[in-house]
Amino acid sequence: MLEYARDAAQAEFDLARIRRVKVALIERMSALGELQAPQAFQSVSDVKEFLKALDEGKAIVPVQVDAAATLPATEPERLAAAVRRALPELRKLDRYERRAALLRERSVRAIKGGACLRNNL
Repeated sequence: MLEYARDAAQAEFDLARIRRVKVALIERMSALGELQAPQAFQSVSDVKEFLKALDEGKAIVPVQVDAAATLPATEPERLAAAVRRALPELRKLDRYERRAALLRERSVRAIKGGACLRNNL
């Protein structure tokens, strides 16, 4: 019985953590427009082009697009765009959330089932 209570508590903590991560993910996407910091070069060919221009004495500064600038200005549309961009990561988190919720429900049912058995004795 104690094992089920521990499993249910751990699952509840996991659910809370997953939900906090989801909120943080959406907030980061809304603020920055992307999850990772932008990189100066998008590909190996960009690096080669930069080095070749540097050898020739030309200074090519890689153009970085501000991902946050591509988000809508108004809050509801910005939030919707942030969620859309974060959707692949949110789907992954959803799988963990469903698994934790299932473990919690199984554990609670096992605890209730054990309590019912004891009351009938």
